[in-house]
Amino acid sequence: MNNEDAMHIPKVVRRLFPKLSADCDALVAREQTLNERLAGLSQQLQALDAQNQTLDAQRLALEEKSDSLEGELAALREIEQKVQQIDTQNAALQESVEAADRIISEQHALRTDLEARYEALRAEADAAIEERDAAYQKLEEDFKKLQTVSGELEAATKSLADVTQERDAMIHAVQISDAKYDALVARWDAYRLPSVVITTMPKSGTYYISNYLSKGLHCETRVISNQYFPYDTIRYSEIKEASLGSYITQDHFPATPPNTHFISQFFDRVVCHLRDPRQAMLSYVHYLDRFKGGDDTFSLIYPRLSDDFFEWPIEKRLDWGIDQWLPLLVEWTEQWVAFADGQKDVNVKFTRFEDLVSDEEAFTQEILDFYGIPAQRFIPPVLKKDSDVHFRAGLIDEWRTALTPEQQERATAQISPQIAKRFDWSLEL
Repeated sequence: MNNEDAMHIPKVVRRLFPKLSADCDALVAREQTLNERLAGLSQQLQALDAQNQTLDAQRLALEEKSDSLEGELAALREIEQKVQQIDTQNAALQESVEAADRIISEQHALRTDLEARYEALRAEADAAIEERDAAYQKLEEDFKKLQTVSGELEAATKSLADVTQERDAMIHAVQISDAKYDALVARWDAYRLPSVVITTMPKSGTYYISNYLSKGLHCETRVISNQYFPYDTIRYSEIKEASLGSYITQDHFPATPPNTHFISQFFDRVVCHLRDPRQAMLSYVHYLDRFKGGDDTFSLIYPRLSDDFFEWPIEKRLDWGIDQWLPLLVEWTEQWVAFADGQKDVNVKFTRFEDLVSDEEAFTQEILDFYGIPAQRFIPPVLKKDSDVHFRAGLIDEWRTALTPEQQERATAQISPQIAKRFDWSLEL
């Protein structure tokens, strides 16, 4: 029932049923209120629909914006990774810069050291030039001396040849008198010199010493052993011939019982020439370069060399020298020291390569005095120290720069303090 229906309710009904009429009016009023509220709710619903449409549009816009933001976020993450890579590269670059600074500092120190070495070498070169000039001056004096005595030498040589020829003729003559023969023998003995027997450590100046003495004394050189170090053995026939006199022997024979027995049978003295074994070993390793061709001599070298020995780097070849060759040199030296100190039949004179280098004249005079040879019988020859006499460099302690610190320790450990002290070979590194 609406308002219009309520208005048409008969008045008589209203009077008869006042309460009912009031209830109907109340219902009509309530219905009107509900209709108004329904209209309001309808308007609100329409407004909500409009808001929903707006929100849907905003949601779509937000979804699009979210997709856009996710793309930007991915890009930002890539940028962050690149920034981290750049930081890593910057750290590496910083380390490189620090390393470069250290290298520059080391180069500066090295340059300073090289400049100091240059100055030292220059001073040594100046000193060497002065020594050379002094040597030239001495050479001129020796040459004048040689010219002075050359006439005497020629006369003596001729006299010696005449005496030798006369002696040989008289020995084979049937009707020779003993008195005249004895006189000729006496004249021969006056010219004859005792043979100088020298055994040398390999690569200690062997060929130079023997040539220097033979030319200075006008004696022949003679090999009295089989020349196979370290098992060099004296040959009876050769040492017997050398005992006749006027020979200079050049050998490397060790002090083994057979060798010392032969020496004691024919000689009462012998020279044993030594060199710091570390330097002799170094010189021998360089000397082996002569056998690069691989001829028959190469196969005879002892200790046996590897077929690719000459392809090894120098440090490995020096390791071979320290392990294989140096022990033989040390043992050879110890044998001769033991022989010299353990008997009195043979007088052993030890000479050193270091003394030959520092004072050749005094070195030679010691040998002459040891064999009782008059100084005037020796005329110093002009002899170059080069490859012709197996003379490579003639250095004393080249091993200190040629060997690594570890190699120096291994090599030095093989030399006993007693041997080192006796021959003044430093064990300090």
